[in-house]
Order: sequence, then structure tokens, then C-alpha cells
Amino acid sequence: MNISRLEIDSKAFGCNVLEFHGSDFTDFSRFEAEYLERFKPFYVFSKVPSKDLAKIHALESEGFNFVEFQYKLSFKLRKILDTTSFNYSYTLVENEEELEAVSGIAASIFEGIDRYSSDPLLSNLGLSDVAGERYRQYLGKSFHSPDEYVYKFVDKETDEIVGFGSHRHLSSDKVLLYIGGVKKRYANTGLGAINDFFGYNALMKKGLRKGITHVSGSNTSIMNLEVVGLGHRVIDSYAVMRKLYLENLASGRG
Repeated sequence: MNISRLEIDSKAFGCNVLEFHGSDFTDFSRFEAEYLERFKPFYVFSKVPSKDLAKIHALESEGFNFVEFQYKLSFKLRKILDTTSFNYSYTLVENEEELEAVSGIAASIFEGIDRYSSDPLLSNLGLSDVAGERYRQYLGKSFHSPDEYVYKFVDKETDEIVGFGSHRHLSSDKVLLYIGGVKKRYANTGLGAINDFFGYNALMKKGLRKGITHVSGSNTSIMNLEVVGLGHRVIDSYAVMRKLYLENLASGRG
């Protein structure tokens, strides 16, 4: 097994957050002791293929709990979508002021959906707001990374930034979609789909023709939009299992 410290998640929590991969649990106690000694983490998680019940049960026996069911989706971009009837623009975020505007949207729209804001133990510890800070920092990383991009979705009539999208180029024709969405007050109005239409057109204009993304299983509206409305295909699913080490919370944040 291998383990890594997630810099942005750790910064958002003020304590070390680790993710590990692997399937050999013959000596998990030793593995755990090693990462506890090395990192003194507060939060440790692993994404386990949902079909691998043996591994899920093994993690349960080691004190890990299920916090999210996640889908991996693939898609192909075949044609430019007609958006001429929509009075919006979709362009790159150009400065820190625009980045703050889209980050503010991201910090609020995933509440109760992502694995951090919906986790009852984190809520009891007063840490559920960490999710919003995490999204802010991930968008900041994308804004400053050469192979990642953040777009703003703007109402041309009012000049209001009403949504956003972010992604990373995996190759000359393949993309990994990160997060995106529209302001809460526009939820369930159809504007989220329009934001996606503009986003896919922007990708096609850059020569991108296929991609992948990950969606929380609890975000049913997005699942319906992307699978039913946009033709995305489910290619895998995961159970996200996490364990908290409360003894490392105070020392990490202090």
C-alpha cells in the first residue's frame, strides 16, 4: 500500500489529511502505525471500488467508516451545442477578483453533498465548513496551474458571474473535469445545464474530444443531468472510507 498527504485538504483542516491506495491488508496495523508516526494525521481515507466488499469490510474492521459513494463517468464531445439563444458568456477567469467570485460560489453550492460537509462527526466537531475552504483552495490551485483552467459563466445583461467550471488537460484531446456549478438561487432553474453546455463548447474549441469526471452519488440532480441529459457513461464506482484520529486534531490546528 502507498499513502500520500493531501496538501490542500490538510491546509483547509489545519491538520494532516492522508489518502492511501492498495489492497494488501495482511499487516494493516503496522501500516497504520507507520503513517501515524510519520504524519500524525487527523483524517485518513481511501477510495475503494464498490465491488470490493472484502476490502470495504476490512477497513470497517479497522475503524474506517463509509462517508461517500462516488461514480466515475466518461464522456465524448461530438459537436458544438447551440447556445445562441442564451445571453451568457463562458470565458477564462482572468484575475484574483474573478477567482474570488467563483470561489465564493463553489464554497456554498456543495454543502450537504460532499463527504466533508455532510459528515456528522465533522459537523459535531465544528469542521463542516472546511468543505467550502477546500473548494476555494482547489480553484486557486487550478487558476495558477499551467495545465488546469477555471472559467466564469456570466450573465451578459447584468455582468454578474452566475457560475463557473474547472478542468485539467490530461492529453491533447482528453480532459478531467473538476468542479462546476451555478449560484444557489439558480438551482433547479435549468441554468446549471446551460453552464455545462457552454463549458463543453469551450472544451471542443480547444480540441478536447473525451474526458472523465467524478460525481458524488448523493448529488442526484447532477447524475441525472450528466448521465441522462448529456450521455455520460458510468465506468466505475467507489466507496470512500475514512477514519478520524481525534488525538491529532488539537495539535495539528494549534
